[in-house]
Amino acid sequence: MKDLPKVFANEVKEGSGNNLEYSYERHEESSHRLNEDNRTIEQKLHSIFSNEHYIYKIKVAIIRNGRQENKTLIGYNKNAIITYENEQIPISEIQDIYLLQ
Repeated sequence: MKDLPKVFANEVKEGSGNNLEYSYERHEESSHRLNEDNRTIEQKLHSIFSNEHYIYKIKVAIIRNGRQENKTLIGYNKNAIITYENEQIPISEIQDIYLLQ
């Protein structure tokens, strides 16, 4: 094996001033809401839509404002779920969601 040339590395004598001492971490409110099974709403939505039985629409029970509503979902994005009736429900309002049989 050949000897590789030396690489210049300057000695660091004082702080770099790049604010490594400080950090800011932003969390969405909904990402901290855990349900009985310790999963967030986003994790539940991902598992519902990655289900092998999901093709176009899927029946779920949504709990929001303390009431259960049975809906048929067709999709979701970062902020809301979209129902078959073309209703957008904000994810921040959902307390729990699960599949109906």
